[in-house]
Amino acid sequence: MTFAWSEYLTLAERLAADTSDEASLRSAISRAYYAVFCTARQLLPPGQQRPPPGRSSHEWVWAQYANPTNDEARRYVGANGVNLKRNRQKADYEARIARLGDVVTESIATAQELLTALDALE
Repeated sequence: MTFAWSEYLTLAERLAADTSDEASLRSAISRAYYAVFCTARQLLPPGQQRPPPGRSSHEWVWAQYANPTNDEARRYVGANGVNLKRNRQKADYEARIARLGDVVTESIATAQELLTALDALE
């Protein structure tokens, strides 16, 4: 059975409910990102799921969505996937995050929107 990456978003929502625990809030941002990233990667054709040597898999996946010439829905996923990745990087690497609660709320909302958009692309 294939894992449903969207389950990470469900976990993110549970983690976000514990607003007194910064580690839970940061983890919520990360799980929201990975729900979308892994879903987006899985939906790419098999030959596009892995980057060429020397390229980041995250950069590669979002570029596959952002670069189509005339598909606005795919460009939306690519651009917003990059923005969600920035939030994840803040949560994973920065010691201080201004307005952490707002970043959590934004990340979860963006992840929900992107999963819906990805579902429509199938």
